[in-house]
Amino acid sequence: MSQVYCDILPTDNGWVFVAEGYHSPSYPSYDLALQAATAYRQQKECEEKSIILRFQTLKGSMSTVTPGGRRSMPKAPSAAGSENRRHS
Repeated sequence: MSQVYCDILPTDNGWVFVAEGYHSPSYPSYDLALQAATAYRQQKECEEKSIILRFQTLKGSMSTVTPGGRRSMPKAPSAAGSENRRHS
């Protein structure tokens, strides 16, 4: 089974998704772009390919959308934890 990426990206006018050469119209929010990308995936996905939803992080890297539409980002160390390390 091949994997195809469907990337949800921020733009000057909102959010778009790009997949397999298709570029969506701009949506005013991430949630609306995610809904459209999810509908696209359901329409296009088949046994031969799996469409993986990703979004662009603030640092420009791509991160996978978790089940339920949540954006999964690597966790940063807590401020309290880093404070304690500085004074040890």
